[in-house]
Amino acid sequence: IKFCHKMLKPNGVLSMIHRPARLSDILRVFENRFGDVVIYPLWNVGNANRVIIKGNDPPTQGIV
Repeated sequence: IKFCHKMLKPNGVLSMIHRPARLSDILRVFENRFGDVVIYPLWNVGNANRVIIKGNDPPTQGIV
């Protein structure tokens, strides 16, 4: 995530798909690097087994 943030162009967006179990770790890294963070659950039958996490650069607000 740190490398991807460095490679972003100004006002760029990083999107990633990951397991919800690691969401707290990912948000901790996103916290001081990205502005608006949006989380979309990807539903299978029953539970969300993946989430899409989008963060934009530069930091402007908090976690949505």
